Amino acid sequence: KLLPKTIQNRRSRLGSVSPGAYTVIQVLNYISLELPYRTVSFPLRTSSMIRTISFKERRYIEELRILTRATALDCIIDERFDRIVYLIKEGDMGLAIGRRGSNIRKMQRILGKRIEMVEYSSEVENFTKNVFKPANVIDVKREDDGRLAVYVHKGDLGIAIGRGGCTIEKARLLLSRYFSTDLGDVQEEEENHA
Repeated sequence: KLLPKTIQNRRSRLGSVSPGAYTVIQVLNYISLELPYRTVSFPLRTSSMIRTISFKERRYIEELRILTRATALDCIIDERFDRIVYLIKEGDMGLAIGRRGSNIRKMQRILGKRIEMVEYSSEVENFTKNVFKPANVIDVKREDDGRLAVYVHKGDLGIAIGRGGCTIEKARLLLSRYFSTDLGDVQEEEENHA
């Protein structure tokens, strides 16, 4: 009853559809009726930034919300590495991943792309550690030139870099977007550093 009449009319054309599939179709149809862009602002203590989310990104965010009940603050479609990176609201990461990664596998199957999720944090150090997970980040320090130096546990450098540099690229993109900070060197921990 709360939906626009055009969606109520489409319901009769859908025929017999499972309730879960109908909900997804219903929301995606509703999204397609709205304006193609909306402007969002991000949580407190981030750089004063307003970003326009495209229609495709908004649709992916709604898909995540419907399937996992988790809240995504942003969605980045990375064509270079054929993936979608979600920025998840602080505390919703367990909901987003699901038991043993079931929600991520479900999303990958539906969207046909690799899914990566990063939990948001208002502190740049914690946010940087979240971006590099599952690599064990020992320390994050701001260098003299303003860039962030990241120190990872011995043996986790390959994980921190990622295949083809995909994790480094994700960190550069997210840090510049939310904290207006550049990523510096990513190094294994040194004995005298810790």
